[in-house]
Amino acid sequence: MRKLIAAMKASLDGKIERTDGPADWVNAWSDDYGLTPQIDACILGGGMYPLYENTGPRSRRNRRSLRGLPAPCPQWEAAMVSLSGKKMVVIGGSRGIGRRIVEAGIRNGAQVFAVARLEAPLQRLAHEVPGVETLALDATDENASSKVFDVLTPDILILGGGVFPPAAPIHEQRWQQFSANWENDVKIAFNFCKAALSRPLPAGASVVLLSSGAALAGSPLSGGYAGAKRTQIFIANYSQKESDRLGLGLRFMAIAPRIVPDTDLGKHAITGYSRYLGISAGNFIRGMAAPPTACIVATAVIELVLNPDRSLGDVFIVSGKGLEAVAA
Repeated sequence: MRKLIAAMKASLDGKIERTDGPADWVNAWSDDYGLTPQIDACILGGGMYPLYENTGPRSRRNRRSLRGLPAPCPQWEAAMVSLSGKKMVVIGGSRGIGRRIVEAGIRNGAQVFAVARLEAPLQRLAHEVPGVETLALDATDENASSKVFDVLTPDILILGGGVFPPAAPIHEQRWQQFSANWENDVKIAFNFCKAALSRPLPAGASVVLLSSGAALAGSPLSGGYAGAKRTQIFIANYSQKESDRLGLGLRFMAIAPRIVPDTDLGKHAITGYSRYLGISAGNFIRGMAAPPTACIVATAVIELVLNPDRSLGDVFIVSGKGLEAVAA
């Protein structure tokens, strides 16, 4: 297995810098973070987060979520916050993290408008989450933002959506596969942030871009995904600067969760990496420091929009313990 990982990193010198000098990067990450080196070295982002408690893949909650319908989020059972009077738009709101954000918004009193490409998942969402409004459209369309904002001008805009990245080594990909997330995830972020500034959204509105931990550390089997997700962070930063320059009073933020196993995107990544490594998906998950669930990420998003304090930062990683600002 170590030889396989070494082959993956053949283009690098095999070293990382530590305060005590150069060290073998696999052993260094394992020592520093207590992780299974073969897996976390492979995905390159695995050592960024502390170990989480009671949120791992062996928990009853995660096993249930992976088998079928999402389990209720336990974080929401203890406390509710008030989003009463707030208007929330969630792009990519029909599944995964986006769906959990929709659920959290409805539960806490917001008017929620979920947007996604496909009608069927939105119909299912509307049936299972009473009160949510839905719209089926392609958010990469140049006029998509106008169609959305003409229906509901949000106080809270969540930019998820996009496409699954490839799951293959770079030399096995075509450019169309490699660039897919640029033509979708980045295009959505660009068009909607541009519209938020141009329309503009009302002063005090918050815009949260759903990036990825891959943006901070790479993802060697995912083509241009990591670069696309990093660019989403740049877009949030550029948009904030323009809002400040123009005196619009908008707040732009980005979150970068690790692989989330209880989402379809997370399962896609796990399947690709476990196949590449020649191990089972279960062993891959057990080798990761317990990643955040979709519920944890959604809770973090709600926390951000309720407390959009600029001093806290603009880019955040999400662990089982909550939000952590990161320089990016």
